[in-house]
Amino acid sequence: MKFGIQPTEGGARTAEALAEVVHAEEMGFDSIWLSEHHGVHNHYWPSPLLMLAAFAARTERVLLGTNIVILPFYHPLRVVEEAAMLQVLSGGRAILGVGMGYRQEEYAAFGVPTHDRGRRYEEALAAIRHLMARDGRPFHGRYFHIAPIAVEPWAPFPVWAGGWGRENLRRAARYADAWIPGLVADLRRLRECRAQYEAYLREAGVDPASRPRVLTRELVIASTRTKALEAAERYLLPIYRDEYGGSWRHRLVDPGRARDLEAMGTERFIVGSPDDVIEGIRFFAEQFGCDHLIFRLYGPHTPHTFIMEEIALLGREVLPVFRTNGQGARAPAKEPA
Repeated sequence: MKFGIQPTEGGARTAEALAEVVHAEEMGFDSIWLSEHHGVHNHYWPSPLLMLAAFAARTERVLLGTNIVILPFYHPLRVVEEAAMLQVLSGGRAILGVGMGYRQEEYAAFGVPTHDRGRRYEEALAAIRHLMARDGRPFHGRYFHIAPIAVEPWAPFPVWAGGWGRENLRRAARYADAWIPGLVADLRRLRECRAQYEAYLREAGVDPASRPRVLTRELVIASTRTKALEAAERYLLPIYRDEYGGSWRHRLVDPGRARDLEAMGTERFIVGSPDDVIEGIRFFAEQFGCDHLIFRLYGPHTPHTFIMEEIALLGREVLPVFRTNGQGARAPAKEPA
């Protein structure tokens, strides 16, 4: 099992995010992920690939991925070149995660119509695959026309694709190296989508067991369950109450339940003491079969010191339980000097 985090978000808090990423690598995490959204105060990054380049300069081992880049906002050649640059800067640790996005305000800001966003997204995925094939032919589509060009520097990277619904699952199976489901779905929806995604893989002659099984979950950990629940009410629940279940109108979030931590968190959140978190990870590993679990640690106004404590708790008391070398559990990671 691999473990990753999404650290503090928001373009004005780069120093805090960098410190958390360095700490996560020291504590034994495997990957770091950033999301993209625009115009959101104290939350998300407008340029995740740019920030991951900064992380690449301060780390040596962790994978660095986008979860996700909103692909319809960009020309596919630019996305490929920037992801290739991240691959070079990181020494081969980049993963390009892409998705279609859904916020009307963001589409309006970029001047991209929403009525054909699915076709635009699929064509951009096809263009990325075309560019990475390096066969010297032009690409001609409805939205993008790319003359023959060699992507330089040439540094291939994995492409993971998110999204819900049959069409996005089909696109992930056809164009991407893995499906990366988002945070907001409960276990029932996750299972349904994973079954559909794997059916599309089989139709394409691909063994689903050959693809990573990734899962992203909200996580709040503290020394006691009571402290973790208090922190989740304060820092995590507002994402669902005010963003997903509020002004964003996310279709997988019921606004009537978005104010109730227990109702919203059932089979979505992992909240509690180290022992609770261990059981939560085991639950999702057994029920969803994931082999790479990513924790979002940040919600609007989550203190940097709290996230640093979470990373330390996870590294000392949780991750070692799932690290084996054939002879038992690996020794806990040590606190940095």
